[in-house]
Amino acid sequence: MSAQGRRLLVVDPSEVDDDLVWDVTEILTSLCARLSGRRAAANRAAKAIAVATGENP
Repeated sequence: MSAQGRRLLVVDPSEVDDDLVWDVTEILTSLCARLSGRRAAANRAAKAIAVATGENP
């Protein structure tokens, strides 16, 4: 997050426990998987278009 100039702000420090860490980890995992899936789908589509038009993929 810091590489993109972002930060995580904890409003109530007493709530920082394993559940919060688990939730944040799950959210980040989900977002990364979604982004990776979009990229893979875009690559497959580009390859299919290249094959259909006779270009070299």
